[in-house]
Amino acid sequence: MNDESLITSLSEPDVSQLLYELQRTDNILFYENGALNQIIYSGGLKEIKNDSIRALLASWEGKINRVRL
Repeated sequence: MNDESLITSLSEPDVSQLLYELQRTDNILFYENGALNQIIYSGGLKEIKNDSIRALLASWEGKINRVRL
């Protein structure tokens, strides 16, 4: 922005919206889950004795999808 009048005329909500748009469009999550899917779909989760860890692994894909959204 080379025009001083443009800079001074921007309100705080305008600046916030511009920053939001920049940040929103630049964050892309790339995630490969082949190994985890293999464990889940082969029944390997039943081998994990810790209930908390097993539950976290089972819910991982849903958590990744929420982050993507």
